Amino acid sequence: IRADLRNLPFHDDAFDLVWNAGVMEHFSPDELAMGLREMRRVSRKYVAVFVPFDGCVPYKVAKLISEAEGTWEWGRETPRRRLRIEFTTAGLDVIDEYALGRRTNIPLSYLRLMPKHIAEEFARDFQTRRHFYQGVSLATIGVKRGNR
Repeated sequence: IRADLRNLPFHDDAFDLVWNAGVMEHFSPDELAMGLREMRRVSRKYVAVFVPFDGCVPYKVAKLISEAEGTWEWGRETPRRRLRIEFTTAGLDVIDEYALGRRTNIPLSYLRLMPKHIAEEFARDFQTRRHFYQGVSLATIGVKRGNR
């Protein structure tokens, strides 16, 4: 089904879990609020959102370089450090919120956006300072208020 996340064509409480990945970072704050409220409406219980994590240094560097060169492919995109306030405002209690991919790998998609010498430096640095890399995506999982 092709639909607008801010106006989903489903009945209230249609699904046990409503989630998205790679969507909410493109929304303005008002659109983000509308999308979360709509996800809450069609969920019986859980809502999960995955967005780029604001603490991911390779992502931020790749985005900065690509935007300066005019090669950033994904339009307006706002990484997030947390979505707890937005979830609470939409009527969701946050169960958990964490950075995914912490200390496991540097996403190759970010490295390919960097000049080769910078990408190679990140790859070398990652091998010795994994603790510096905080994760790739922010995962926020919530439950409809009163549904715990």
